[in-house]
Amino acid sequence: MKKKLIYFSILLIVGVFVMDLLFYHQPRITHYEVHTNKIPEAFHGFTILQISDLHDATFGKSQRDLLHIIACAKPSIVVFTGDLIERRCEENKQGLVLMKELAKNYPLYYVTGNHEESLSNEEYQSLMESLQSVHVNILMNEGVVLTHNSSHLLLIGLRDALATPAADYTGIIESVSMQYDEDMFTILLAHRPEFFTQYVNAKVDIVLSGHTHGGQIRFPYIGGIYAPNQGFFPRYIEGEYRKNQTTMFVNRGLGATVLPFRLFNPPDISVIHLYHSTDGTDT
Repeated sequence: MKKKLIYFSILLIVGVFVMDLLFYHQPRITHYEVHTNKIPEAFHGFTILQISDLHDATFGKSQRDLLHIIACAKPSIVVFTGDLIERRCEENKQGLVLMKELAKNYPLYYVTGNHEESLSNEEYQSLMESLQSVHVNILMNEGVVLTHNSSHLLLIGLRDALATPAADYTGIIESVSMQYDEDMFTILLAHRPEFFTQYVNAKVDIVLSGHTHGGQIRFPYIGGIYAPNQGFFPRYIEGEYRKNQTTMFVNRGLGATVLPFRLFNPPDISVIHLYHSTDGTDT
């Protein structure tokens, strides 16, 4: 009886992993819509594609599977919200392969995650120089104006909390915003969702975040049970969160860390569609 139980347990575990490989391995797109009269008419239908937390994972030779999925989404811009690399790896080449190919075809904006900020100074500078050499727009507590047909959006990027104390985030965002038109629709790239309160206090319109991996290991009908820096049963783990005038979208990421796999948790690509609201309401 004991042997049968052991065999059954082994078969069950193997079956779970086989099912995960068959149905949860390929990246999936999660679509979101933002409707507000604060978005200029010229940006009606503007599409932001967000990827995050690659951790140097590979999706086909030279990332061609991932690049194909992104191309089919036809994004206006692509943003990457941290943890391009896996700090435990020595080479970390796959992230640069992806960024180089993306930068050829789209305006590409990037902020650091905790894995980048955990590198030595020499490794960190080398990575930043490599990204700049392939024309990635790195945002380090600064903003950039996106322009289309004489209309504008403001994109702000925060450096990860290992390098910039999260307690300063509200002030940093407000300081950057003051350099631009205060009525401009503002998009914030911030690796960590657990600081949602700071983002709300800074009155940004939308936040694109990552870091949680959606729990990395998820269970049907339960979801992710753990996220870094939030612990068990985290408050912000995936999807959409709203408070006051701020909406945060948390991406489940593409790769894995600590454990070398994801379970019941397909790699995530977020596509955020912006629409000018003609009736003057925000939805």
